Amino acid sequence: MKKYNGFIAMYLVNVLLIWGANMLFPANFVLGSANNSTWGAILVVALLWDVLVWFTQPLLRKFKVELKKPMSIAAAYLVANFLVLWVLARLGPVFGFGVSSFVWVFALALVANLVQYAVWTVLAKLKLATM
Repeated sequence: MKKYNGFIAMYLVNVLLIWGANMLFPANFVLGSANNSTWGAILVVALLWDVLVWFTQPLLRKFKVELKKPMSIAAAYLVANFLVLWVLARLGPVFGFGVSSFVWVFALALVANLVQYAVWTVLAKLKLATM
């Protein structure tokens, strides 16, 4: 079960980040569509975001990209968060998640990067997940 703590924690963080972005900036982060309710969009997009970002490290290993410094790891995850959110926003009619501009996608990715790092640090200190 310890293996999944990080995944579950990041999923919950992503749910809160998407919900919070919509609550704070409703003109820039739109949730729901003709096919998806607001909460349906939040839950599906957060799950897809979590799953796709979860593959960042295995992909980097596969392509033999060595990230040893914390800043390079943070940069890799910032790029991953940005790309995943941008793709999910571009598929807005399918998933019910829309963003008004790539600048807002970058802002959410940056905030997500900081919050995800903080949660991982706490989980690692509590020995509930490995970094």
